[in-house]
Amino acid sequence: MQRQHKRTSLALSRTIVLSSIMVLWINWQAQAAFGGKIAFVSGQADIYVIDPNGSNLRNLTNTVARDMYPSWSPDGRRIAFASDRINPFQLLEIFVMDADGQNVQRLTNRRGGSDCGPVWSPDGQQIAFTR
Repeated sequence: MQRQHKRTSLALSRTIVLSSIMVLWINWQAQAAFGGKIAFVSGQADIYVIDPNGSNLRNLTNTVARDMYPSWSPDGRRIAFASDRINPFQLLEIFVMDADGQNVQRLTNRRGGSDCGPVWSPDGQQIAFTR
């Protein structure tokens, strides 16, 4: 009986690890940029950047706000994202920041409803989003 429990635990551990790898793989596919950096959102709704091999993890938006939907610019120099940092736990606005998390700029000013899901145009001159 105890042996069977160990096998089940081992199988569950493998499943969890494989699920984590799949999430990183999906994020890499959607968010890879110049230099292979991956942008993703943590459970605390902060935006992080990490190398594909799992090294150089950096928190770019260590705030109480919900920062989500990171989107790399085509040249890899900036990240657009949605956040409620102006009115925490309220409406989402679109922001852009440098790839190192500096120079955060607000792009939208919505009075009702939220703006989310920013996506860069191929030339990096415009950002489309859901309103």
